[in-house]
Amino acid sequence: MRSFTANQSFAEKVDSSTAFVEKKLLGIRVKNRCANILSAFLLGGTSLVAVGGASSAIAADNDPADGSQAPLYFYVPKGETGSTEEEMRTPSAFVKDGEGNFVVYSNVRLQALDPNAVFPVNPNDNPSPGAASIQGGTLTIDGSRNVENGGTGNIVAANGYVVVGRGEGSDGTLVIKEQAKLVAGSAQASDKVPSSVGIAQGGGSKGNIKVAGDGSVLLAYGQNGVITVGNGDQQYGQGTANGQLNVSEGGFVYSDRVVAGNYRQGTGVINVSGKGSILAAGGYTMQTPSGQATRLTSNSGLWVNSGGNGTVNVSDNGVLVVQGRIHFGEEGKKDTNKGRGELNVNDNGILFVGDFALPKTGDASKDASSKGYLNGIVSDEKDYAFNVNGGVIVVSGPQLTTDVDMNLSKKATIDTNTGNAYFSGVLKGDGTLVKTGKGTLVLSNANTYKGDTKVYQGELQLNDGGSINNSKNIYLGSSNKPQDKYTSSIPGHEPNDGSKPAKTGPVLKGTLVLNKKENAVLDQTISHLNDSYDDTDGGIIQQGTGTIVLTGNNSYHGDTLVNNGTLRIDGDQTKATGNTNVAGGATLAGNGTLGGNVTVADKAVLAPGASPTDKMNGKQSNLKIKGNLALNSGSTLHINAGQGNTTLDVIGKNGQKTGQKYQQSDSVTVNGNASMQNGSKVNVDIERGSKLRIGQAYRLISTDKGISGNLGEVQTTVNNGNTPYVFLTPSFYFVDGAGVGSNTALDFSLERNDVKFESVAQTHNQHEVGGALDRLPISSDIIQAVSQVATKDEARAAQKALSGELHASLRTALIQDSYYLREAVVNRLAQSFCDDSVASASNISTADLRTHRKTNGRCIKDRPVLWGEAYGSMGNNSGDGNASGLHHSTAGFIMG
Repeated sequence: MRSFTANQSFAEKVDSSTAFVEKKLLGIRVKNRCANILSAFLLGGTSLVAVGGASSAIAADNDPADGSQAPLYFYVPKGETGSTEEEMRTPSAFVKDGEGNFVVYSNVRLQALDPNAVFPVNPNDNPSPGAASIQGGTLTIDGSRNVENGGTGNIVAANGYVVVGRGEGSDGTLVIKEQAKLVAGSAQASDKVPSSVGIAQGGGSKGNIKVAGDGSVLLAYGQNGVITVGNGDQQYGQGTANGQLNVSEGGFVYSDRVVAGNYRQGTGVINVSGKGSILAAGGYTMQTPSGQATRLTSNSGLWVNSGGNGTVNVSDNGVLVVQGRIHFGEEGKKDTNKGRGELNVNDNGILFVGDFALPKTGDASKDASSKGYLNGIVSDEKDYAFNVNGGVIVVSGPQLTTDVDMNLSKKATIDTNTGNAYFSGVLKGDGTLVKTGKGTLVLSNANTYKGDTKVYQGELQLNDGGSINNSKNIYLGSSNKPQDKYTSSIPGHEPNDGSKPAKTGPVLKGTLVLNKKENAVLDQTISHLNDSYDDTDGGIIQQGTGTIVLTGNNSYHGDTLVNNGTLRIDGDQTKATGNTNVAGGATLAGNGTLGGNVTVADKAVLAPGASPTDKMNGKQSNLKIKGNLALNSGSTLHINAGQGNTTLDVIGKNGQKTGQKYQQSDSVTVNGNASMQNGSKVNVDIERGSKLRIGQAYRLISTDKGISGNLGEVQTTVNNGNTPYVFLTPSFYFVDGAGVGSNTALDFSLERNDVKFESVAQTHNQHEVGGALDRLPISSDIIQAVSQVATKDEARAAQKALSGELHASLRTALIQDSYYLREAVVNRLAQSFCDDSVASASNISTADLRTHRKTNGRCIKDRPVLWGEAYGSMGNNSGDGNASGLHHSTAGFIMG
């Protein structure tokens, strides 16, 4: 073992740059000298130890005689291991070379502070002062020893440059473990020093940084601080660059920017795994006079790749925190470099990400409005993959917006936390979508994932264009998991990674929100989650203006809120025990079953069947309600009705069967009771063309436990007030439809009103017929037939037909129209005798049968001719108060 005393000088004087470049003289630069320690230094597992008391240190001078600033340079041959417990400080750089391992147990302070310093491109040049470079082998920073003079394993690169694997086929590894720290740059707000940690810098290089163990830290401080994993920029030499960053076992890595696969030939892999392991990208932290402050810029965030090929994996309770944005591809290049990015949030891995908030403008009028945001996840690559393979995406901040497609496998969780997420990309794959968190997840694309959909907390909202038609089943539940159940994201704040007991949060319910303008069908089964915190869930909210049809046999436990548009229940929701509330302006329709109570509010509509605007088309619909029905004041029960008997006997107002059958119509069946408040409305829309007779009835509501209300205070209409009958009036009444001795049903029938048949007559004959009809009994077939007319004109036409005056009018018309035939024959007879006066006034046309030519009415006496005449007229005979007026017309052609 070779020992050195503090500030020791050596006899040999060499050019340190030669030693650095050619690696012939190997040693440590001390007081402008380079000790040749090839045989004594770092061989056989020996250690370098400085002596001379607590203040002793290995130091380098910043004023070398040869004018250069040679680095503290360590070369460890293959298979060898060296170490130091001595504090090292230098205004120059720190270089580790050789294939062996060198362990730093103490503090290394690279003290040069030059904000204009640039790390050299040429790998043969010395690194810039204040930087650290691992050219080959492994440099381990180990904080396991608390040495007397050196603290616990730290390297501070004040000028902010740390490079692991730098050009010309180099292959370096940096290991940070046992609460050791490597810090690039400065956290002081006054320092403008850039910070950069590069892992594999071009030229066929390889590099690997491993940050392992609770308390082990890698920091790239400052605005625009960056960690680059696999930098393929060819200015560092021809060839690829393959870099890897591994954060495990509670390690912590932070930088304002983290880039994997930089430039076309760069390949980078980032792995974050293990409980408490965190990679934080975005948001540089500064120490200001008032304390610690965090800032964001438009360059903050994670680049999964940037022109090259990048892969980021988060798994096994590891946490990736992105303050800023996640990018696939080089921003603005739109797939120019043909790279590929892949982000995998694997089993129990956690990704925090949110939208980037644009800075305030300083204009008070603008700043008073809501902030603008840039999408939190964006892609400039065609070839990318965002895979959520059993991991969790947590919304950081007020919102997360992205149009990036995601592949779901296993149980993919989206935790909106207290914010909202807006996904317009496609969710695909075989996995299950799990929604947690208080906020809302909004889907606006035709998603194709095939697994289940589970909503434990908050809302899952389907907007226009948003669908989950391929999802197997939909589950709604509840959970009391707290919102801070994952990890805090900002450096300097203590994370809650689950190692401490989490406080119990409030119970939040999972809700499905349907907010679509277009019509849609959900044919999946919507059920309650058995592993929920309790027996409740958030149910379904119909929010959009379109029509949503539920066809499954649903069993969710929460309420159903119809706030807008139309919700049509065509499935069996007997086991969906929550209440259904229909708000003003909305419609509840369907031919299925509702499990709980139904309340229809002011200006809301209950319309069994397809919808109020859809006719029956010969198909009856019955909406069944297992609970109670309440029609509040201002609500409307809308029934579509047609014609045709059912099998149910009509019960009259006296409670006795009338001998008729109820007509076909939509209806509501209530297992509980029904109430109709004063001011509620009932409208029966009878299909056009239906001819209903007196006494024909419809069953509108049936109940098991009774129906109540004052029908005198209920507004009842047919066809919204456009009653299609002159002599019939709709009648609504309660009956004992169940035979229990109290009213259990609401019926509707058409009854003869007080309008006299004679009152619509205009002629003597119509008055005579009308008076006769008024004296006939209602049971008369002729009364039943005449009562079906819809207008007064139709009524007068019926009276005219019944009066018999048609026979006289027809004779008059025949006599008047016969004039034209008679005149045509007489004119031809006169024409055949060559009476020129008649021929000139006639419209008869002639033709010579011998010559087959037209003769235009010219007289030919010696042979037959072909003749013909067209005729037509319109006539009118006025009425005289006895009979109706007569209008007639005739047209024809006669020839001979």
